[in-house]
Amino acid sequence: MAPAREPFIERSELTKVRDALLAQETGRGTTVGITTAIHGAGGFGKTALAIELCYDEQVRERFPGGVLWTTMGEEIDAAGRLARVRDLIRWWTDADPPAFETVSAASAHLRQELTGQRVLLVVDDVWRPEDADPFHGLGSEAALLVTTRDSRTLPAEAVPIHVDAMEVPEAVRLLGAGLPGGAEADLKTLATRLGKWPLLLKLVNRQVGSWIGKGLDLHEAIRRAENVLTAKGLTYFDLKDAKFRIQASSLTLEVSLERLPKEDQERFAELAIFPEDANVPLAVLERLWQLDSFEVEEIGSRFFDLSLLRNLDLRSGTIRLHDVIRAYLQKKSESHLPAWRRPGLSGRAKDGQAAGS
Repeated sequence: MAPAREPFIERSELTKVRDALLAQETGRGTTVGITTAIHGAGGFGKTALAIELCYDEQVRERFPGGVLWTTMGEEIDAAGRLARVRDLIRWWTDADPPAFETVSAASAHLRQELTGQRVLLVVDDVWRPEDADPFHGLGSEAALLVTTRDSRTLPAEAVPIHVDAMEVPEAVRLLGAGLPGGAEADLKTLATRLGKWPLLLKLVNRQVGSWIGKGLDLHEAIRRAENVLTAKGLTYFDLKDAKFRIQASSLTLEVSLERLPKEDQERFAELAIFPEDANVPLAVLERLWQLDSFEVEEIGSRFFDLSLLRNLDLRSGTIRLHDVIRAYLQKKSESHLPAWRRPGLSGRAKDGQAAGS
C-alpha cells in the first residue's frame, strides 16, 4: 500500500528510524507497538524517508504482514479522518467497511482487524494530535510510523527522530545525482548555499542537468546556477527561519519554471486548484487543459523532469505535487483560483485523492 519508491540518497536518519522500528526493547519499553515519528519542516525529505523504509529489506522481514499507508494533511477534518480509516479497512479486508458514525468507532474496528498482525502502518503528514489518535494502540506486533512537521502532535511515548538539513556528503550526492563527476568542490559550495535542503537540491540538480544538456560543462553549469540564484536574490539562506525557507523555495522554483514554455507555466500554475496531498488523475488534466492523453503525459514528464512534481505514475495515471510547491502555487495564483475552480472539477480531483495511495 506504500507509494511508489522514489530515487533516494542514503542519509543517517534512515538508520535511526530503521533501528527504532526493528528494536525489541528501548529505554521506554517496547518500540514495536509504540509510535515512531519522523519530524521536521516541509521539504526536508520526511515522506521520502518513510517511503524508502517501506521497501527496506529488514523492515519488510520484520513486518511480513505488509505496509498500510495513509496521508493526512493540513486541510483534513473529522470527516476526512474517518474516510482515511475506512479506506485502510477497505484495503486490508478487501471489502466495504461498515458506515461508522465516528472516527473512534472506525479506528476500533481497524485495531481489531490488525490484532496479532505484523504490519507497519505509516501515517504521513500529520498536522495535529487528532490526526494520529485513531491509530494508537495497534498491538504489540504492529508498528506505527508518523511523519509530521510539529513534534507537539505526538504522544508522550513516541520515539522521535528529527530530520533536518542533510549532511554535507549526502547533500553533495543529491545535488550531483545523474551529473558528470569531477566538480565535488563546486557542488559542495552550491549545496551549502542551498542550505543542504533536499527540496532545493533536487530542483537545482535538474537545472544544472538542463544546462549541461545545452552544451555547458559541469563547472560552467554550476556557475550558471550560482549566477541565476544571485540574480534572483537568493544571497542569504537561514534554514531555521521559515520565512527564509519560503523565500528560497519560491526563488528557486521560479528558475525552474522559467525553463518551461509560457503555456506550460500557466498549466502548472493551475495545479494549485487541486487538494493537498492529492494524486491527481491525468484524465482530469486532459479535461482541465483540453488536451489528449499523450500531450498531458508529455507535459507531466516535463514537469517531473524539472522536479516540479513529487511523483508521476504513468501506471496509475496520476501526478502529485509536493505540498511546499503547492503552497507556492496557491500563494502566487490566489487571485486566479476562483476562476480556475470550474464547477465539478474540484470534486473530480478529489476522486483521485486516496487515503493510502
